[in-house]
Amino acid sequence: MKKILSGNYCIIQSGRNNLHIPLRERYSIPSNDMVRLSVLNELEKLGFIDIIKKSVVICNKCDRTIPNPDDNIEDSVRCPECKKQVSIHKAKIDYFIEKINYNNIIKKITELIENSKYSYEYDKENRYWRIKVREKIIPLMVPYISNSNFLIAHSEKEAVMFVILDSERVTSLINVMNKSQFIEFQKIYDNLVLFSETLEQISQTFDQNYALTIEPKFDNMLNQISAYEFEEFCVKFLKAIKENHEKLLSFYNYLNSRKETIINSKIIKLGGPGRSDFQLIGLLDYLQSGLRPELFGEAKKYKKTTFTIEDYSKAIIHADTNDTLFLVSTNNIQKEVWEKIHRSEKNGKYRFVLFDKDVILTLIRCLKLESIIGD
Repeated sequence: MKKILSGNYCIIQSGRNNLHIPLRERYSIPSNDMVRLSVLNELEKLGFIDIIKKSVVICNKCDRTIPNPDDNIEDSVRCPECKKQVSIHKAKIDYFIEKINYNNIIKKITELIENSKYSYEYDKENRYWRIKVREKIIPLMVPYISNSNFLIAHSEKEAVMFVILDSERVTSLINVMNKSQFIEFQKIYDNLVLFSETLEQISQTFDQNYALTIEPKFDNMLNQISAYEFEEFCVKFLKAIKENHEKLLSFYNYLNSRKETIINSKIIKLGGPGRSDFQLIGLLDYLQSGLRPELFGEAKKYKKTTFTIEDYSKAIIHADTNDTLFLVSTNNIQKEVWEKIHRSEKNGKYRFVLFDKDVILTLIRCLKLESIIGD
């Protein structure tokens, strides 16, 4: 690696030849691919990923890569795809991404923003940054980590910077009009100039993200109302959705046309030993489950505290274990709550649904319900 000075910036260049690999758990590279392995090892050395090597065989019927367990005493393994018994005599070594260290990636992006001298705010619950570039605020989001649907739904002409970990997962979102908003993490983590230039270009090319004006109004309303008045607001909110049924159907169609993209993905925080830090759920299915007329409703106002598993359990008891819609004024949700909600899903339907602040703001924006939160 070598350093190159450019103006006021110091860029670290490596010998990667612009080769990027998907930062995706269980992504594998064969041991004879020395070029990609060097990139993988560099990313691990920097703390962005953890890698592990495994013995694998290739199914000669369906071409699936099959891990060979360390404790396997047989001379074959069964393919989970086509059920064929595959000989292990031609086993080879592959290197797998075992874990993505999201906290280190977030830390690196924060360092880039700070070194670029832009002022910013970081939303810890939703894991995205609001960066001030001249007179414009640019949300910076990492697809499949950042959870802010209200910023990206119906925002095709509005400023957002997407830092990509796995380009294959966002290909369907990118077109000739918005491609300048997307940049790979592996291109900018050691290139401050490119990072700053991309922000400047987005600021000059795209409109201010309108959703950023909704959240302060919502917060201002919360500061002025009691817990009881928040319950009244939730009744008003649901009534407004019902009265704007055509807009809701239009939003459903919008999500359905983007079903396999981040726009239709709500990210919930899980984590724990042996588990991914985040879980994706389909926003369309989730909204449709939550807006069923037969649900029992629970509304809770929170300002800085967490919606805990105890709060969740009390509400379930109050609802007499009926299917329940929770409306809460925060994005700070204890992970055990999301685990319970996720387990309530069956065939795309959820018994228990939680509309956090982000979901409420998404519906307010996309159904044009701003009048219910005032000026």
